[in-house]
Amino acid sequence: SAPGPPDYVSHFLVLSGGGERPVSVYEVDWIEAAGDYIRLHVGGTYHLVRESMSRLEKTLDPHVFGRIHRGAIVRFDRIDEIVPIHHGDAEVHLKNGTVLRLSRSYREHFRRSLSTASRSDDRG
Repeated sequence: SAPGPPDYVSHFLVLSGGGERPVSVYEVDWIEAAGDYIRLHVGGTYHLVRESMSRLEKTLDPHVFGRIHRGAIVRFDRIDEIVPIHHGDAEVHLKNGTVLRLSRSYREHFRRSLSTASRSDDRG
């Protein structure tokens, strides 16, 4: 049999009331750096998780999520369009109306990741 997929994170434990609860990565629209934490944007709300962006990025499936800025990671299937602005930067418009910045330093890597993700959508 074929080897399984790499071991990417499937859930986050988020603070909820006095405890924690799991949130599936498939509920997350985009992720924002927030000091020593990351802010998981889920629908119209968000959850804090104590994690760095660079460590988190290594645990996410690169066919599902991509880094667009030092402080932001997006879920590819939440993107509506990418609009060039100035000096190589662009705006990433999400389907929920959120507009994020794609910095030129992440642009080429992001485009390659998005292209790979689009091709792999046909897998399942």
